[in-house]
Amino acid sequence: MYHGFVKKKPIRIVPVLFLGIAALPGLLSGVGNPEQSRLAIVVLPLYYLIAYGFYNLFIICRSRPQIIARSALTALLGTAALFTLAYQIHNFFSYNRIDRRENIIAVKDYISGGMTENADAVIAYHEFANLRVYSYTIFRWLGGADMEQNMKDGRVILVRYSNEDKLRQMIKDRELYVFITQQDEVAIQIFPELSGYVREEWQHFTLYRRE
Repeated sequence: MYHGFVKKKPIRIVPVLFLGIAALPGLLSGVGNPEQSRLAIVVLPLYYLIAYGFYNLFIICRSRPQIIARSALTALLGTAALFTLAYQIHNFFSYNRIDRRENIIAVKDYISGGMTENADAVIAYHEFANLRVYSYTIFRWLGGADMEQNMKDGRVILVRYSNEDKLRQMIKDRELYVFITQQDEVAIQIFPELSGYVREEWQHFTLYRRE
């Protein structure tokens, strides 16, 4: 921004402006929070800005007249750059990549079958979400108008921050017929009351059924 406005080099502002454009796919992804995979386009300008920041720090270090100060700052900068690179490489190869679409289809099919078998059933669904950033975009697209109607009627409840207290009380009062989760450990932490339900391990999700 400094180079763009003060030194009149508008080309330097492009990566910053691109950050605003890069967020649009996530913002237009449908009802719910942006799906994180749609924010991948943000990586390009972010890495450019990170690299440019390291470059400027390196120039500052090299311009120091004191040899000791210059060596210390250069070593610190090099260490930070290496740790950043190592973290990104580790994150790329260790990130839990799962076929979420297949899992969501399995959940949708189970819920549709449950609605058919038990017309009065109330089912809660807790999706896989990094850092508990819920979206449910794919689930709602796959579910279509029938699933939307079930949600409006209160027969299907999507777990969110805003309704955790309500769901916790419903579990205590045994008003839920089934609770479906794709993050079992997280679900138990949020809703310890599920220990009173019968736990079933399915291929694509974990299910808690009222006895």
